[in-house]
Amino acid sequence: MDTELTETLERAAAVYRARWWPQHNGQNLAWIAAATPLVTKYEAVMKKDLSAAFQTPWPTEPILTDVSEYASRFGAYTMLEPTHITISSAEAGNAGPAALETLFHEASHALIKKVSDVLEAELASQKREFPRRAFWHAVLFYTAGHVAEKHLENYTQYGIKNGVFDRAWPGAVPILETDWKPYLDGKVDLATAIRNLVADYGVPKKD
Repeated sequence: MDTELTETLERAAAVYRARWWPQHNGQNLAWIAAATPLVTKYEAVMKKDLSAAFQTPWPTEPILTDVSEYASRFGAYTMLEPTHITISSAEAGNAGPAALETLFHEASHALIKKVSDVLEAELASQKREFPRRAFWHAVLFYTAGHVAEKHLENYTQYGIKNGVFDRAWPGAVPILETDWKPYLDGKVDLATAIRNLVADYGVPKKD
């Protein structure tokens, strides 16, 4: 960062430490204390199921995760190479059992490439495109949510409960239920699931 930006951030940091940090730090620590037992209890099965779904080994190194009062307008985001998660302790959608899904959703960004590549190849093969961009992210949302639903009692996955699919990929949930869920449940193979997703949610590619 250039000198002017660094100096501006350092001036702002002094105000932040004095005014907001005590409250935000306490909030962050409380979120970590609530989420830690969930991760401890379900970490092994979440890793196993997500690795199987994405056909990619779980990272061997621990995934650095920062808890912050703010983590983009989406409440969480992930950087890759190396994988680094930032998650908001103030976002209502990240509270309670949803913390487990959100953490493992973000970690799954490190696993999704194979499925994303297969989707792109199938789109090219069928000469189709998705009506909304980044449909691989809808698949990631549904997969992490479905696995969380499988292990958490009376849990509704984040993307459905908070209207993410309705806003970003209208009409996708019934198709994911019909075409993708059977793959997650071990009833069809990956190639079949991807082929069906492209056929049912894709549209003819424009010239």
